[in-house]
Amino acid sequence: MRVALSEACAAYRIGAVPVGAVIVRSGVIVAKAHNEMATDFLDLPQPVSHAEIIAMVIACRVLKQTHLQGCEIYSTLEPCPMCFAAISHMRIKKIFFGAYDLRDSKMVQLPGKGGAHFDNVDNEVEIFGGFSEEKCSRLLTAYFKKKREFSRNPCS
Repeated sequence: MRVALSEACAAYRIGAVPVGAVIVRSGVIVAKAHNEMATDFLDLPQPVSHAEIIAMVIACRVLKQTHLQGCEIYSTLEPCPMCFAAISHMRIKKIFFGAYDLRDSKMVQLPGKGGAHFDNVDNEVEIFGGFSEEKCSRLLTAYFKKKREFSRNPCS
């Protein structure tokens, strides 16, 4: 989670939502990434330039595979539904995340071990949340506080 937090800080520095993700296989980091602001990385449009998606693309290239069996993903924020679906489709069995997405929490209802399953994918994913939760949450809170301050209209 420490490496994912470092990636989240990289996103914060470029003005992107501070989320970092790391793909691990057999205890070795295969890929790491953070949210991107625009289409700079892999020509992905901004709405899908999430840390988890980018990390999975990198991991597939590094491992020269189309799926990521035997891998785990670590993210500083509970994956959104889009990322969760991609993680499941990539056949990753375990998700470890830091902060719960209080605004849009759909994958995990209770702290600790959970499970989810998509009917069209033969891959049940184990979900573990709350790792370095305070640090992950603090970074996200700082980012959105700063963003709200800059978006206030000084003329109103």
